[in-house]
Amino acid sequence: MNHEHNDSNGHITVVSLELARPQGAQSFPFKTFLSFKPLIDLWRQYAADSNPLKSTIAKQMLSELIKAPALTQPVVEWEAIEKHKPLVEQLLSVVFPYAYWENVYAAAAVPFQLLPIYATPGFKLLNLISEKGGFNGGMNIEPAQAFLGRNLNAYSHILRRYYDV
Repeated sequence: MNHEHNDSNGHITVVSLELARPQGAQSFPFKTFLSFKPLIDLWRQYAADSNPLKSTIAKQMLSELIKAPALTQPVVEWEAIEKHKPLVEQLLSVVFPYAYWENVYAAAAVPFQLLPIYATPGFKLLNLISEKGGFNGGMNIEPAQAFLGRNLNAYSHILRRYYDV
């Protein structure tokens, strides 16, 4: 299946969607990793805030992170997440505020993988996390289509970030 696109300059781009769908084992075409750097940078920004409540909480968070240097590395390993689960929850509280835990159904996962690193209690009630740690059920889509969608999403992120497309 091919998709043709004409841009504003009259250039024609043809993308073969069949090529993006591998035969047999489906492996993601990019190396992915988890990093908390953007979140830690946000906490640092909050620590410098003029609001004393915000800065005090942020400074406490940053002092806790000093005790868990594995979470501050450019690439965070799964073992570090498991070892420091309460601290990861605290780190993510800037994204998932405690006040909304019961009412918000949300999870954070390793980029482009179905490996949740955190889920709100509300999300856990949906029973969408399997015993093995991945997501289960709830997808009414063929695996090959899901794989293709994930790949196209990754390509879209790359085009936006590096080529401003």
